[in-house]
Amino acid sequence: MANLHLVRVQGRQQELAIRAALGASLGCIAGRLLLESLVLAVIGGALSLLSAYGGLRILIALAPSDLPRLNDIDMDRHVLLFTLGVTMVAGLLFGSMLALRYAGVRVGTGLRETGRSVNASRERKRNALVVIQVGLALVLLVSSGLMIRTFQP
Repeated sequence: MANLHLVRVQGRQQELAIRAALGASLGCIAGRLLLESLVLAVIGGALSLLSAYGGLRILIALAPSDLPRLNDIDMDRHVLLFTLGVTMVAGLLFGSMLALRYAGVRVGTGLRETGRSVNASRERKRNALVVIQVGLALVLLVSSGLMIRTFQP
């Protein structure tokens, strides 16, 4: 989600420059970017908790009945607090990085640039990052499928 938010903010450089030209302070722009980052982090954390809960229910349903301590597996308040903490730290950390990078965009430079003038090297780096993320997601998906398969009788 952080990468998607980064790409979105990069596409909004002209908007941020217009806001600065119209008189928005650096703190106002940085606060808005930080708030957007926190909202996206909370949404991502909530979706991850929902998918973890669903995956846990599926794992328990597919697990053999003679598996020891099967009834003890559950998501408790410690898991919720840990997820909330990690979500807030990640949202604040990434949001502050975005705010420092893009809130102080120079008005003249930001207004002259358009969305089509993105550097080819930046585009290649971004595409490489997306390929790496998709590859890692595929590895995690295959690994989780194999793990679930080992629990089947």
